[in-house]
Amino acid sequence: MKLHIVSEPASSKSDLRAAARVAEGAVLLIEDAVVSAMDGAAGNELLAGLMAANVKVYALSPDLDARGIGAERLIAGVETVDYDGFVGLVEKYEVVPWL
Repeated sequence: MKLHIVSEPASSKSDLRAAARVAEGAVLLIEDAVVSAMDGAAGNELLAGLMAANVKVYALSPDLDARGIGAERLIAGVETVDYDGFVGLVEKYEVVPWL
């Protein structure tokens, strides 16, 4: 299984859109990509589709905090992870960086 690490938010030419086409296993949103996990943000439909296909979606909590986004503002199903959780995901999955 693969962990797709995405750093850019959803847009018409974003890595999140590209990753969503091939994702399996899990997607980790970092840096500005965490904005896509906010309820009502562009990219919600992509993330919902991934989760419906049993792809786990994670958002890095320090990056959420840096952007003033609380976990309560995320769409249902997105899990938050701290740096230790990030390391755990990297140990669990084969990493595919979309950086």
